[in-house]
Amino acid sequence: MRVDLIPEVAQYEEAGTQEERLGFFLFGGDDYYPGQLIVTARVNAPREVIAGVGPLLQRAGWTVGSHTPGEDVTAASDDLTLWVTDVQPDGVEVSVYRQTPAAVRWATGTAWLTGVLLGALLGARRGRKARARSRATSFFALGAALSLPAAIITSATLVAHVFTADDTYPLIPWEAYMYAILRPLAILGFAALCVAAVLIVKERGKARTAPAEPMVTN
Repeated sequence: MRVDLIPEVAQYEEAGTQEERLGFFLFGGDDYYPGQLIVTARVNAPREVIAGVGPLLQRAGWTVGSHTPGEDVTAASDDLTLWVTDVQPDGVEVSVYRQTPAAVRWATGTAWLTGVLLGALLGARRGRKARARSRATSFFALGAALSLPAAIITSATLVAHVFTADDTYPLIPWEAYMYAILRPLAILGFAALCVAAVLIVKERGKARTAPAEPMVTN
């Protein structure tokens, strides 16, 4: 039997191995999980063992989620969520998560909605004032496009947790930014948005210091 503990709110399961990889900061890793206790046991028939887990958990006071006998089992008790699954070919894995406090979920959802509204307002304002072929506008569009995939996944995750109260898997709002493909795109997108911000400031500075056009009189 093997016992693994991830005490942090979220962390890579094999953090040391991940950090040794070339380009880890840019590309991220592939085993980023919420804080949890993982118990892995070797058994002869994993699915048969899992089929008997539900009744045992119910007798122990856990609320067991609906499932087909032999399929993965999820259960909740107080502020914990338990998940039982098989590890092929001869293992059963039990993971125990700390549920995300409701206050944290709602605060995160409120911050997300605020960010969406502010982003929409600022983007619309920039769109109205942008000049044709502006370098700032080009970098802004590039940054938004590169950041969009991770933003969509993050938004879907937040909606699932905050508005449907689905806490089977703890909420990690930034999780999409920790994996390969999405992480480098988001980093490049953020860099492009920073360049756009600098160019916008410069454009406004030039507009303020530009000499006024002479008035034409007849």
